[in-house]
Amino acid sequence: MTALIVGLGNPGSRFDGTRHNIGFAAVDKLAQYYRAEWKAKPAWVADVAMLPNDVILIKPQTFMNDSGRAVRAVAQFYKIRPTDVCLVYDERDLPFAGVRWLKGIRTGAHHNGVRSVASDFSRDIARLRLGIGNELMGHRPLDEFVLDRFTAEERQEMDDFLNRACAELAKRYELPAPPTS
Repeated sequence: MTALIVGLGNPGSRFDGTRHNIGFAAVDKLAQYYRAEWKAKPAWVADVAMLPNDVILIKPQTFMNDSGRAVRAVAQFYKIRPTDVCLVYDERDLPFAGVRWLKGIRTGAHHNGVRSVASDFSRDIARLRLGIGNELMGHRPLDEFVLDRFTAEERQEMDDFLNRACAELAKRYELPAPPTS
């Protein structure tokens, strides 16, 4: 069985370190653990890395709102069933550094990347939600909040946060355990 892990984010250095790109950060960390090399695949509008056990990582290069196009292209090429696809992305409704699994996508997905995947590919996928902290948002508009960079305090917790996310993914996809330090 081939599995597909999709880190959601926006391409370009302008978005590095923002809350909305925590999905990219998580799959980058996972690729680093297994010394997997990212390769640009323009036909799929995605960067792709291969892990052990037939696990494929991708970072769509379509921008968040069109992520489903890249997911569909890669999944069709490798004949990956929707139930073997996992999205990893920022979740404003979880406290900062919270990690939570969900199965499937309901119709009212408030995350544009998730909504794009549901529309262009399937609703029958796994989701690993990474908390970016609704309590930190205050009264700012959502688009401004998710495109903010993490605070210094949050960056101090980032390694542990990403390590926990990677451990969850390794366990689910039966990958060798990633290092914890």
